[in-house]
Amino acid sequence: MPTWWERGGEMPSIEERVAFLEGRFADNVAATAELRASVNESRHDSNTRFTQVSASVTELRHDMNVRFTQVEARVDDLRGDMNARFTQVEARVDDLRGDMHARFGRVDANAGELRGDMNARFAALDEKLDRQFSRLLGMQVAVLLAVVTALAGAYFR
Repeated sequence: MPTWWERGGEMPSIEERVAFLEGRFADNVAATAELRASVNESRHDSNTRFTQVSASVTELRHDMNVRFTQVEARVDDLRGDMNARFTQVEARVDDLRGDMHARFGRVDANAGELRGDMNARFAALDEKLDRQFSRLLGMQVAVLLAVVTALAGAYFR
């Protein structure tokens, strides 16, 4: 609707102005009603979506709890298997340790016997060397006496 100054300067009457304002107000009321309906529809859609998301999160939480329970059960099984294996390994190590101690005992016994044999041989060798040394010393003394006697015999002749 053209303004009063665009229509040639005539001022509209009060009824015309009220009618104009009522028309504009009715348009605003209709727009507000549409806006209210749109907001209510958006709120309803948002609530529906949040309800769906909440249900999905609840379902996901349940699935995660089930999965974590399964993982914990598998970890417990694995822990049990590992403990059993470690027990087997410890038993094998204990067996190996026992075998090693037995073998080292035999090595110690053999070393003791060898030490005894070596001591006996060294003692026999020492005794033999003592006898030979005594014989050698006796021979040297005899040769010395023979030489001294020969020299004395040659000197007194």
